[in-house]
Amino acid sequence: MKPEGGPVLFSLSLLLGSEAAVFEPLSSGLTERLDVLLSSAFSAAALIHTLSPRRARSYQLELQQGAELCALVEQVRRGLQAVQEEAERFREHLDRYAYLWQDDQQEVMQQFLSDGGVMTSQDSVAEGGRGPPTLQDFRKEMDSYQRVFGEVQQLDESVRLHGCLQVDLRPFKSSLLSVIQSWTSMFQQHLVDCVTCSLQQALQDSQPPPACTLPLSETILMLEASGVQLPDHLYTQLQVFASTDMKALRLHSEMS
Repeated sequence: MKPEGGPVLFSLSLLLGSEAAVFEPLSSGLTERLDVLLSSAFSAAALIHTLSPRRARSYQLELQQGAELCALVEQVRRGLQAVQEEAERFREHLDRYAYLWQDDQQEVMQQFLSDGGVMTSQDSVAEGGRGPPTLQDFRKEMDSYQRVFGEVQQLDESVRLHGCLQVDLRPFKSSLLSVIQSWTSMFQQHLVDCVTCSLQQALQDSQPPPACTLPLSETILMLEASGVQLPDHLYTQLQVFASTDMKALRLHSEMS
């Protein structure tokens, strides 16, 4: 949304609070700020003294009681109310991302690992019930968060509402992008842990637990494609595993 022409009378910043997106200062405080502006304007009239002895000493009281000016002030107040309502509608529109900061990541991960699907607060019915997730399930989840990440990146840095209210979205965007990245990192870290577990079990020539049964090579390739750099010790273990596997293959060929 590109800024409209005309002067900016008020400005707010949108922040990501613990439970919701919030304005700073609160949009409800716009009325108080308007009252300050009006009070300053009327106070300025007190500096101009009247010449007639039968009138008040200054024009402040006449301005405050004038019918036309009172009507104008009331019109401004109604306009400000419309600004506040539009600001609230805009904030509520961003609640479509609320599941990202409201859902408990650990609970979502546990549900994903047990059912093979993710049910967020946006969903009414889980997609799971298929048992432990496959590598494709992990890819699907990480891709979904990457799509949301790209969508949030496209949000404007600021918006002009009702022509006079400027809202700075940068604090909200920055915080929300960090939250989205934490969701992606959670799934990536689980896959790294699976690779670590699988390599350790393979080198010990024992059966890996069910949580570590994802295909090793494909998991590593997917992590690398996602920009995840595995720790050096895992690459060392992978080389040892590959060397051991080749020796076993040669021994099997000689015995055949």
